[in-house]
Order: sequence, then structure tokens, then C-alpha cells
Amino acid sequence: MISLTIITILLISIALVRGQTAGTTTTTWDCCEPACGYTSNLSAGARGPVRSCNKTNGPAAAGAQNACFTQGGQAFSCSSYQPIIISNTLSYGFAGHGNTATATCCKCYQFMWTSGAAAGKSMIVQAINAGGITDTDFDIYTPGGGVGDYNGCTAQYGAPSGGWGRQYGGDTRTTTFFELILTA
Repeated sequence: MISLTIITILLISIALVRGQTAGTTTTTWDCCEPACGYTSNLSAGARGPVRSCNKTNGPAAAGAQNACFTQGGQAFSCSSYQPIIISNTLSYGFAGHGNTATATCCKCYQFMWTSGAAAGKSMIVQAINAGGITDTDFDIYTPGGGVGDYNGCTAQYGAPSGGWGRQYGGDTRTTTFFELILTA
């Protein structure tokens, strides 16, 4: 098995970087099936769709409906979408990014925080959700990060009706980010 350090080096060495952009990050954890879980939302060249899980974090059944949009729906975000700390300056994760899923689904981005306690630290994320998020902002999937308009955590985990964390975006920080374009 290839170590995460080697994967990081490979990602950085084979990635082309598109222009640097300033934006902000917030946190979210609404338990809803990600928008990139739908084949119709995949951006050009994306491989997917991203995985959706059932109530106990196993694979969602084929054709399961998003728990946030359908009464009794059984498709949720997976608990494995929480951030992974690689070192004291780098982490991996998943995020919502952009207003339309078809523009951002499955794309990868690297950003560095330029303010707050995380200033100087970097994160590489894969966009797995969209909607209500600008093209310069990221909603990082973080347990307890707050819900937005929807809350699937009550159905999945028995969370309070307002979810966990601050609604509409937990902690806000300023970032500088790059889109990573992987080449074969």
C-alpha cells in the first residue's frame, strides 16, 4: 500500500496548478447525500459519482433517495468524508464548492489558510457538493460543522432538529486556493 506521504508527493508533482484565487472556508456536516452522488451532476471528465451511504454508513442501496429531499430517503453523506490530518501543516478532505455541481463535481483543490489559527496550513479537498456556495468559497465537511438549509443528521444519527454546530457555516477563515489538475 502506498503511504499518504508518497501520494501527497505524487499529487503535487503531477498536478498542474490553475491560477491562484482568494476565498473563504466554512465548515458543514448536514449528513445529506452529496450533489456529486448523482451521475447527472458530474463535471466534464469526472469519474464517479461519489459514494453515498445508508443510515449506518454502509453503501446506500441502488436508487436510494437523498434523505434531505425525500421523506424516508435512505441516502446520506458517509462518515468517511471527515478531514484526515496528514501532518501539522497538511490535511485532506471533502468540500462543497460552487453554485452548480456540474461545474465543480469531483475536482480537487489545494488551499492555504491566510488568517486565523490555521494560517499557513494547507488542505487538499475534493469537491463533492455544491449549491449556495460561491466559486471562491469552500464548505469543508467537518463533523459538528453545522447544517445549512437541510439536516439529514436527525434521520441518520438522531441529531437535534438544528443539527450540531453553528448553522450556515461554522468557522470562517480566509484562504488562497489553487485548482489541481491531475495529468496521466
